[in-house]
Amino acid sequence: MLRQTRVLVICTANVCRSPAGAALLQDELDKLGVDAAVTSAGTQDTRRPVDPVMVAAARERGLDLSHHVPRLVTPEILERDGADLVLTMTREHLRTVVALRTSVWPRTFTLLELAHRCRQSSHLDAADTSRWVAELGRDRKPSQLLGPSDRDDLDDPYGRGRSATVGALDRLAAATRAIAQHGVWRSPVP
Repeated sequence: MLRQTRVLVICTANVCRSPAGAALLQDELDKLGVDAAVTSAGTQDTRRPVDPVMVAAARERGLDLSHHVPRLVTPEILERDGADLVLTMTREHLRTVVALRTSVWPRTFTLLELAHRCRQSSHLDAADTSRWVAELGRDRKPSQLLGPSDRDDLDDPYGRGRSATVGALDRLAAATRAIAQHGVWRSPVP
């Protein structure tokens, strides 16, 4: 018996990158017929409004972010909404999330890091999502993720205009497509 796969996408304020990344990944998984719930949260409660530039750019791609309500990540949200996978926008977010709940380390990646690992390991034949995630993270060490990384971190386009926002959205779209297409999206009932 299978249960719905749960993925949580994290950024700073949950007003730009993470809602867009969650919407893009949900759309990709829906196209594949995957039963998944992809949600988002932020590491800081900034009370900023959802970025109107990102809302407009996402709308051009057929995604509606206009009703998104930002929320602060909690240990409970990590365990519930990130039960199968937690994706962050930067290594700093990853470290914050793991400090909040250390048990999520094995299933927490930056979105770009996981996309890269998926492209490099498309031959994996795991039985379910948790085994797939474990296999992709088998050689990871926390010490490898201490500093910032141009390859793993997606810069925040909030307040930087349309060009930066569209560029970030393009990177999010490419990464979520790779994750959806190369992922193993079966989660057995525990």
